[in-house]
Amino acid sequence: MSFFQQHGYFVNLDYGAGLEVDGIWGSASNTTFGSHNVREGETQYMVTALEILLLLKGYDPGGVECPGVFGGGLGNCVESYQGDNGLGVDRIAGREVFLHLMDVEAQPVIDVTDLPNFGPDEFKCECGCGGDIKPELKVMIQKLRDYLGDPVTITSGFRCAYQNAKDGGVPDSLHMDGEACDLYCSGHSVDEVANAALAVGIPGVIRYYSSQFVHVQLWPRDTVGD
Repeated sequence: MSFFQQHGYFVNLDYGAGLEVDGIWGSASNTTFGSHNVREGETQYMVTALEILLLLKGYDPGGVECPGVFGGGLGNCVESYQGDNGLGVDRIAGREVFLHLMDVEAQPVIDVTDLPNFGPDEFKCECGCGGDIKPELKVMIQKLRDYLGDPVTITSGFRCAYQNAKDGGVPDSLHMDGEACDLYCSGHSVDEVANAALAVGIPGVIRYYSSQFVHVQLWPRDTVGD
């Protein structure tokens, strides 16, 4: 289990956050984590995650419990880690400590309901069922739009089973899981858009040269569709 999967698993146990334990640190993980911290005297599964992460970084938290109990020994361990890595020393494992332990660059929490260039319904299923793509993909597409500097048009976002069949999508289309989106950017070639998508961190693309659009997705891929 990766660091990110541990985070999702333990946050779900502690708070019923409903995160998908998929190993992806996206906007949902970033937003859910917020300003959360654990400190001495607390018993949580996130304390277990902290103990595991410290062990993997070569620090001895004095054992691993499930759920974890944040005692003085773990406090000393957190203090050492903070001091060794140039973090604020307060013996509290907050957002800064967890992100550093997971090697995640600190990012602001992004409100995906208020993206600068996309409306709240822009990625939803065309049938009107309300299905929507995953927040982390929305954030990546906004980054793509920023990178290109020109409007990005969404041709197909989420698809329910009905809409997917109507559009001729494959039976296991990632659109039905909210993990894919089709788009284009006027004035930019298919390759320019696809390469820009990969450059901003979108894991997968399919290049549709005849249809003049790019399929972007949350799973690694770089292939030609037509």
